Amino acid sequence: MLSQMDDFLVHQTYSTLDHVVDSDPRWYERYWFLIHDRASGLSLGQGLGIYPNMNVMDGWAIVALEGAQHNLRVSREFGHDRGNINVGPLHSEILEPLRKWHLELEENPQGFSYDLEFEAACPPYELDPPHFRRRRNAVETNMCHFDQSGRCRGKVSVGGRTFELKADTCFAVRDRSWGVRSTVGGPQAAGQYFPGAWPSPRGNFCVLHLPDFHLAYLGGQRVDGTRSFAGGIVYGFDDERPPQRVTDVERDIHYERERFVGADIIVHSAHEEPLRISVKRLDCVYLRGGAYAGIDGYYQGMPRGPEHLEGETWDLNDMETLKKIDGINDFVVECRLGDQVGYGVFELYYQL
Repeated sequence: MLSQMDDFLVHQTYSTLDHVVDSDPRWYERYWFLIHDRASGLSLGQGLGIYPNMNVMDGWAIVALEGAQHNLRVSREFGHDRGNINVGPLHSEILEPLRKWHLELEENPQGFSYDLEFEAACPPYELDPPHFRRRRNAVETNMCHFDQSGRCRGKVSVGGRTFELKADTCFAVRDRSWGVRSTVGGPQAAGQYFPGAWPSPRGNFCVLHLPDFHLAYLGGQRVDGTRSFAGGIVYGFDDERPPQRVTDVERDIHYERERFVGADIIVHSAHEEPLRISVKRLDCVYLRGGAYAGIDGYYQGMPRGPEHLEGETWDLNDMETLKKIDGINDFVVECRLGDQVGYGVFELYYQL
């Protein structure tokens, strides 16, 4: 069926834009943002995905503050209009492609809301090569992916308090991906093909923004304990150097009582001396609150009817709660390289 997007010269198939080239039920397209305000200590996340072959659009919003994480998950039937990227009280608008977004969460039963603008600080980085993996002689993963760091400004209300976020104290990162992956659509879409599938028993996705450069990489640890690496980039801000492809990252990750507290990383590129960066944990957004890998039977891309809304508040000081929600953790970190101090996201994900 035709929609307003079909008037743009962007078609990639013989059909209208509400259809994709692959009939796999796990085909998805998604974005997420993670934001941290140093002035208040507040962390915030928002994501939205479409699953055309499941007729689902869903999204999530998270605010973490003072030892509590507030979660909202929303879903609706996708329909046909890709230009409408709103689900219930969750709204998104692309103000300037690859540069500016408007993010809004209206008042809702979970008791938090916000109105924010993201502005990029550097070009997006496309992971190269794209993810492709077979398992049991079938395609498990075939997806494109890019990320970008920036600043954010606006207002957040939670628990009856309102915080003003300013660009000079508010770090933000966004992530975009699309294609097929094994952890989408719930067990009915993927579990029967890839039970227990997970890309790495200990994965690490990192985006750091320092005064002179932006760093992004994706790596991990294989089942046999050896280091894996999927790609990375360093963008310099202070001169006209071309972006440097990262060739490898060595990681020494620090834990106290089995909880992540920081890391020392050595970033290798083809043309420059290694970057020796230390990171220190400031906060964490637990992405299980957005139904990554599922939570209480709720999975991203799972049909939930014409409209659906749910959520909860987690006590992040309760060890039983932490055991339940652990698995895909976006740690907000302070990073240091010599005299340079920056901020970013150090994501760790585990076999669940």
